[in-house]
Amino acid sequence: MGLIIITGLLATFQIVSPYSLTMDFAEFLTKFQIWRLFTCFAFVGGVSMNLLMMLLLIHFGIGSLEKEFGNNIYDFYYLVCFTMISHLVSGLLLGIYPMMAEQFCYTFLYIYCKRQPDNTMSFFGFQIQSKNFPWVIMVVHILFGVDYLKFIAGYGSGHLYEFLTTTLPQEKGIKILDTPRWFKGAVSWVSENIFSNNKPPQQFQSNNMRNLRDLRSDNQNQQANNASSSGFAAFRGKGVRLGGE
Repeated sequence: MGLIIITGLLATFQIVSPYSLTMDFAEFLTKFQIWRLFTCFAFVGGVSMNLLMMLLLIHFGIGSLEKEFGNNIYDFYYLVCFTMISHLVSGLLLGIYPMMAEQFCYTFLYIYCKRQPDNTMSFFGFQIQSKNFPWVIMVVHILFGVDYLKFIAGYGSGHLYEFLTTTLPQEKGIKILDTPRWFKGAVSWVSENIFSNNKPPQQFQSNNMRNLRDLRSDNQNQQANNASSSGFAAFRGKGVRLGGE
């Protein structure tokens, strides 16, 4: 969400050329402009009503689906990669590749509504069941001039993912889209070496707790020694010789 806001502001104030944020396969292949692989999924144009609508969809669709995955972060990131690759392919085939953020969000929205079909959702005051929500969104956006091919690409990618990860394994026992071990290792390596200052968060927490316990133990021992020394000193007095003056 933050990237979409940043790219929208950059384009609105003409800090960078909007074209440089879109996907151009010729520029990518001939000039190796690698950033286009990522910015095309984080750019929906300048500041406008469409940008606001996309932010709402991202907050609901991607945020809700992330909660749906829970602790299965590897599967969620694998879904993100699958969605990006599928849209790069469909964008090239359908000719809708310059900006892919919208169909990217539609994929997550479709998957969430597919998994939670009986939830009730509010859309401008209207109560709509989740299973019907993607189609309501599609009709409204098409009325505002959004290309219907983006919905076909977005919902198609989401349906393909659900078929490969849910329908096919349950009905045929075939699993072809399970998160591979090498991908889990790559995500773990990135999180531990890049986003955690070369140390995983759990290790940070464990070391801090251990140091805190050691510090408390040292303080308690020091206080006990001081109390012991004070106790003996309290019974010490000036020596008196019996029978003397």
